[in-house]
Amino acid sequence: MEKTGKTRGVMIGGMLLVLCIALVSCARHVQEDRFIRADAAHRILIASSASEFKDALRSRLIDNYRPVANIEVIDIKALKEIDADAYDAIVIMDSCWARSHLNLSFKRFIDDLERNNHVILLLTTGSEQWDFTYENVDAVTSASLLDNQDKVFETLQKRIDEVLMKKPAATSTQRTWQTHALSRAETKNQSTALFSKNA
Repeated sequence: MEKTGKTRGVMIGGMLLVLCIALVSCARHVQEDRFIRADAAHRILIASSASEFKDALRSRLIDNYRPVANIEVIDIKALKEIDADAYDAIVIMDSCWARSHLNLSFKRFIDDLERNNHVILLLTTGSEQWDFTYENVDAVTSASLLDNQDKVFETLQKRIDEVLMKKPAATSTQRTWQTHALSRAETKNQSTALFSKNA
């Protein structure tokens, strides 16, 4: 009987710890920001919840795509106000503490889309071995470990490049971007950021 009580106490303590971590994470908001350039070939939206891991990835994505795209950053809770068709790529970054506990903000957003083939989803989870798909959107999953950051960044970058490559090369800027993206895709394991030398 005493052993059962201790086990129950440990379980309740663990649940409270997870709840506290989730509440602290939810209390932080991602600051809205815009990075605009007149000759941008693309428009990218990054909707994210806040954490050290996601903040670092978000900064790297912004630095990588600023030379070729207008970028808007919003807190994930503001997704309901977004016109998805106004963007060439939409990156959603969120956490999932349990496989059944998913953010209603991004679920409702994806549910309402007529097309979602320009959505890239990142879920930080307890395990990167978890494969997750929602409404035909395959998520990139990762534990929130700094050691994983390079791998996750490269995966997100590849998916964003693939989405943007499908857009017609209507301008010389866009054609230049596509040429560089193709060249980059052909070079395996190259970690140099796209356009870092052409910004």
